[in-house]
Amino acid sequence: MSERKLAAIMLTEFISQKTSGAIEFSEEKLFYLKSIIEDHSGRWSKYREGTYVSIFDSALDAVDAAREIMEESKNDSANTMRIGIHLGDVIIDPSEIQGDGIEITSKITSAAEPGSVLISDAVYGAVKGVGHIHARPMGEKILDDKGGTIRIYKLGSEQKKGVEGAKSWAKYMIPAILVMFVVALGIWQFTGTDKKELPKTILVLPFEFAEADSSNQHVADWVLTELIGNLGNANSLTVFNEATSNVFKASLSPIGDASNRLDQTDFFVKGSIKAELNQIIIDAKIFDREEVEIWSESYTKELDSLSWLTNKIAMDIIETLNVKLAVKEYRRIAELEPIETEQFELWAKASNQLSKGTPEGFANARIYLTEMVDNNSKSSRSWAKYAQGLISMGHSGYPPPGIWNEAREAAERALRYDSLNAEAWSALACSKTYGEQDFEGAVKAYEKANALNPNMGFNHYHYAWLLYLYDEMGDAIKEHTIAQELDPLFPGMTFWLAWLLVQNDNYEQAMEEAKRLVRITSDSSGYYYMAGFILFKQERYDSALYFVEKIRDEAVIATLKFRLGDIDPIMDFIQSMKDQPLNSGIAFQLAGLYAEIDSLDRFFEYANYEPPSYATPYFRKMITNPNVFRDPRFKELMMKFDLPMPEGYE
Repeated sequence: MSERKLAAIMLTEFISQKTSGAIEFSEEKLFYLKSIIEDHSGRWSKYREGTYVSIFDSALDAVDAAREIMEESKNDSANTMRIGIHLGDVIIDPSEIQGDGIEITSKITSAAEPGSVLISDAVYGAVKGVGHIHARPMGEKILDDKGGTIRIYKLGSEQKKGVEGAKSWAKYMIPAILVMFVVALGIWQFTGTDKKELPKTILVLPFEFAEADSSNQHVADWVLTELIGNLGNANSLTVFNEATSNVFKASLSPIGDASNRLDQTDFFVKGSIKAELNQIIIDAKIFDREEVEIWSESYTKELDSLSWLTNKIAMDIIETLNVKLAVKEYRRIAELEPIETEQFELWAKASNQLSKGTPEGFANARIYLTEMVDNNSKSSRSWAKYAQGLISMGHSGYPPPGIWNEAREAAERALRYDSLNAEAWSALACSKTYGEQDFEGAVKAYEKANALNPNMGFNHYHYAWLLYLYDEMGDAIKEHTIAQELDPLFPGMTFWLAWLLVQNDNYEQAMEEAKRLVRITSDSSGYYYMAGFILFKQERYDSALYFVEKIRDEAVIATLKFRLGDIDPIMDFIQSMKDQPLNSGIAFQLAGLYAEIDSLDRFFEYANYEPPSYATPYFRKMITNPNVFRDPRFKELMMKFDLPMPEGYE
């Protein structure tokens, strides 16, 4: 079975000093080549006569292997080798390794002189700064498979330090190494081992226009979105999400205010934007918690290159903060597909219409979303945004028929154009969660999105609700906690985390989150709701009613009064709901109310409303009336969503 993956690709070609042509490896050379590659966690295969292809998960492993191969072959006066290394996609079959990335690596190898190692700019970016790696630009460019060019660098000939670079001396050094190991063991007992570097936490503050101009607000929003997204690809960075960043949009002292409210923040990015004709000028700065400026840079580019520019700023921030990137992280940031200005404007307009939550708003949003993908039908990021827009519609009371299948198809199309698009993987996961109830498929997609960009709070949030639906409560709370940590000032993250904690009977922790919600919103409503919810779970209905009446939640008030023996309020509320135009959201609420009063026929009538609410599958978790679960029709409802029956009612 074939496997497609991103890898560091190394081509090693054995060259005759006399003819400068490729010749076949001797058995002895093959033995050394294979052992060195495997020592560096590589996999190898024959590419053509005299040339072998190897793949590595790490660019550094590939470069170290190449240096060691050259060290082993330097005493061969008759023949030598040349090596090229690149980052690219490969397809691994049981018998061979193939893919477009190998063809590009072959071009780089062909440009190398005998006895030298050439690496692409992507590889150089991943290993620069490593102490024993030295490379210089060659000024030459290799044509890639998309018509672009790749800069190449030549590795220096400095001997590699350490045991790895001295393999031929190993048999003489073993006694000395054992002695040094014993000495080092004694030192470690007193000094401790190296500690793993803790993730750095960064808040990107909203960028401001030098001149007040509301017509350019979408540009500032775009810069914020792109910077947060680009920086989020770095696994060793924790990047706060947009809702939290936007809390400080109107602040006169954003860094000071953010420091007070987000005490875990290490660095703040702040900047200003100025538009001149068709050019954009961005001044970006990094501050520490004491508001000391530690970096600043000014950038000028054509407005159409804004996406490229924000990518450049993100890379400079990562370099300034000395953030270590793995091969995949570097490539994901360095090669991120740019979004044109017009595309982002259309997404901003669609988002505005989606926020209205009405059928008219959704119809208008679809016009903008369709125009966005029509303008560039092969843009992975546009299709991912399209899918996210459809998911927003699906999460409303007015989900259009077939919306989840359409969202899945859009996400799959985005992934066809870029299999490393984290937002597309997240959209695919959501469609499998709410549209297909495909647990295994959704888990794989959520995990893939988290691996590509661990800083997407909404991905952790939706993953938590999938886990909750399938009774994985501990993991659900862990994922939701991550979502809250990434967007701590977005009230919804804290409210629903508290809700999950109540469902798990973690009442004390839930009330701590409710208190946090008060600090975030300066409003006690969330606190009163959680207090009432806990008391409801404890069947202390009188006390629960005291808190719920403070927030005037008519549905909950009516339910509590029914539990206390008064049926009139809940019947009046049901009638008020039925007087409204029926949609998926209202049908879901009516079904829940009918389950409460044990009107099972009515429950199943509204629970089977089409198109169903995204929340309908959650009846298996939220209903407290056991008669609903005992009714054979509930099993049919669960089968409709491919869900198991609640525990105890199988």
